[in-house]
Amino acid sequence: MRLAETLIGYTTAQQTHRFALETRVVDRNLGDQKTGMWIGGVLAFVTILGGIGLILAGKETGGLVAIITPLAGLVSVFVLGRVMQARQLAEKRAQEMVQAAAEAPSTSVVRRP
Repeated sequence: MRLAETLIGYTTAQQTHRFALETRVVDRNLGDQKTGMWIGGVLAFVTILGGIGLILAGKETGGLVAIITPLAGLVSVFVLGRVMQARQLAEKRAQEMVQAAAEAPSTSVVRRP
Protein backbone atom coordinates (compact mmCIF):
# COMPACT_ATOMS: atom_id res chain seq x y z
CA MET A 1 0.00 0.00 0.00
CA ARG A 2 2.83 2.39 0.83
CA LEU A 3 4.52 1.75 -2.53
CA ALA A 4 1.34 2.60 -4.42
CA GLU A 5 0.94 5.87 -2.50
CA THR A 6 4.58 6.78 -3.19
CA LEU A 7 4.21 6.08 -6.91
CA ILE A 8 1.02 8.11 -7.10
CA GLY A 9 2.75 10.97 -5.28
CA TYR A 10 5.68 10.91 -7.71
CA THR A 11 3.35 10.78 -10.69
CA THR A 12 1.26 13.66 -9.39
CA ALA A 13 4.36 15.77 -8.73
CA GLN A 14 5.73 15.04 -12.20
CA GLN A 15 2.42 15.93 -13.84
CA THR A 16 2.19 19.18 -11.90
CA HIS A 17 5.75 20.05 -12.89
CA ARG A 18 5.06 19.24 -16.56
CA PHE A 19 1.92 21.39 -16.57
CA ALA A 20 3.87 24.28 -15.06
CA LEU A 21 6.56 23.96 -17.74
CA GLU A 22 3.98 23.84 -20.53
CA THR A 23 2.27 26.92 -19.14
CA ARG A 24 5.57 28.81 -19.08
CA VAL A 25 6.37 27.78 -22.65
CA VAL A 26 2.94 28.83 -23.93
CA ASP A 27 3.12 32.17 -22.09
CA ARG A 28 6.59 32.82 -23.48
CA ASN A 29 5.50 31.98 -27.04
CA LEU A 30 2.54 34.34 -26.75
CA GLY A 31 4.82 37.09 -25.49
CA ASP A 32 7.25 36.51 -28.35
CA GLN A 33 4.43 36.66 -30.88
CA LYS A 34 3.12 39.89 -29.40
CA THR A 35 6.60 41.43 -29.47
CA GLY A 36 7.08 40.34 -33.08
CA MET A 37 3.78 41.90 -34.10
CA TRP A 38 4.71 45.19 -32.47
CA ILE A 39 8.15 45.28 -34.09
CA GLY A 40 6.68 44.42 -37.51
CA GLY A 41 4.00 47.08 -37.14
CA VAL A 42 6.49 49.75 -36.13
CA LEU A 43 8.82 48.86 -39.02
CA ALA A 44 5.94 48.97 -41.50
CA PHE A 45 4.77 52.32 -40.11
CA VAL A 46 8.27 53.81 -40.31
CA THR A 47 8.67 52.55 -43.88
CA ILE A 48 5.33 54.04 -44.89
CA LEU A 49 6.33 57.36 -43.31
CA GLY A 50 9.58 57.19 -45.27
CA GLY A 51 7.56 56.63 -48.44
CA ILE A 52 5.42 59.65 -47.69
CA GLY A 53 8.58 61.64 -47.11
CA LEU A 54 9.97 60.51 -50.48
CA ILE A 55 6.75 61.53 -52.23
CA LEU A 56 6.87 64.96 -50.58
CA ALA A 57 10.51 65.28 -51.68
CA GLY A 58 9.50 64.68 -55.31
CA LYS A 59 10.50 61.00 -55.55
CA GLU A 60 7.04 59.68 -56.40
CA THR A 61 8.11 56.26 -57.68
CA GLY A 62 10.37 55.47 -54.75
CA GLY A 63 7.79 56.78 -52.31
CA LEU A 64 5.00 54.66 -53.77
CA VAL A 65 7.22 51.58 -53.70
CA ALA A 66 8.13 52.33 -50.08
CA ILE A 67 4.43 52.59 -49.18
CA ILE A 68 3.10 49.65 -51.20
CA THR A 69 5.80 47.15 -50.20
CA PRO A 70 5.13 47.05 -46.44
CA LEU A 71 1.38 47.17 -47.00
CA ALA A 72 1.60 44.18 -49.34
CA GLY A 73 3.74 42.37 -46.78
CA LEU A 74 1.26 43.02 -43.98
CA VAL A 75 -1.69 41.91 -46.10
CA SER A 76 0.10 38.74 -47.24
CA VAL A 77 1.05 37.80 -43.67
CA PHE A 78 -2.56 38.34 -42.57
CA VAL A 79 -4.04 36.32 -45.44
CA LEU A 80 -1.52 33.47 -45.06
CA GLY A 81 -2.20 33.39 -41.32
CA ARG A 82 -5.94 33.06 -41.93
CA VAL A 83 -5.40 30.30 -44.51
CA MET A 84 -3.16 28.38 -42.10
CA GLN A 85 -5.71 28.78 -39.28
CA ALA A 86 -8.51 27.49 -41.52
CA ARG A 87 -6.38 24.51 -42.58
CA GLN A 88 -5.47 23.65 -39.00
CA LEU A 89 -9.11 23.94 -37.93
CA ALA A 90 -10.22 21.64 -40.76
CA GLU A 91 -7.55 19.09 -39.82
CA LYS A 92 -8.59 19.23 -36.15
CA ARG A 93 -12.25 18.74 -37.02
CA ALA A 94 -11.40 15.81 -39.30
CA GLN A 95 -9.38 14.19 -36.49
CA GLU A 96 -12.24 14.72 -34.06
CA MET A 97 -14.69 13.13 -36.50
CA VAL A 98 -12.42 10.12 -37.00
CA GLN A 99 -11.99 9.76 -33.25
CA ALA A 100 -15.75 10.06 -32.67
CA ALA A 101 -16.42 7.45 -35.35
CA ALA A 102 -13.90 5.10 -33.78
CA GLU A 103 -15.46 5.52 -30.34
CA ALA A 104 -19.06 5.16 -31.54
CA PRO A 105 -20.61 1.73 -31.08
CA SER A 106 -21.11 -0.29 -34.20
CA THR A 107 -24.70 -0.20 -35.48
CA SER A 108 -24.32 -2.93 -38.05
CA VAL A 109 -26.63 -5.90 -37.66
CA VAL A 110 -25.24 -9.35 -38.21
CA ARG A 111 -27.81 -11.86 -39.37
CA ARG A 112 -27.15 -15.47 -38.62
CA PRO A 113 -28.98 -18.27 -40.34
